[in-house]
Amino acid sequence: MGTLITADTNTSAEINNRITLANRSYFELVNILKAKNINRMYKLVIYKTLIKPVLMYGAETWVLSKADELRLGVFERKILRRVNGTICEGVTWRSRYNEELYRLYDNNNYYYLLQLGCYPLAVVILHVNTT
Repeated sequence: MGTLITADTNTSAEINNRITLANRSYFELVNILKAKNINRMYKLVIYKTLIKPVLMYGAETWVLSKADELRLGVFERKILRRVNGTICEGVTWRSRYNEELYRLYDNNNYYYLLQLGCYPLAVVILHVNTT
């Protein structure tokens, strides 16, 4: 694995590369994620341990633009929709809404995780100063 860091802090190319690699991981596991006989909890564990680390590798160095944030969110929701399936409302089936996905997954989105994960020293300093 490797990460691309440029002098102009443009990380869009690196984020696109990470999404492509995570997408490859996803398609290698799509039969497991589509399986009806595997519990949703186990599918989420597979997602968190096999796909998400590929996507988030090197995220500490990323400077996110709004477009990058949106691309990461779209990828996350694609996986979560596959894991959580559709909902039957009467006679029609529909995809889950974003809020439903985040509620089932217990996380807001990758941007939120990056905000928590990219600045651990600042959080520690802030915590020390407030106590």
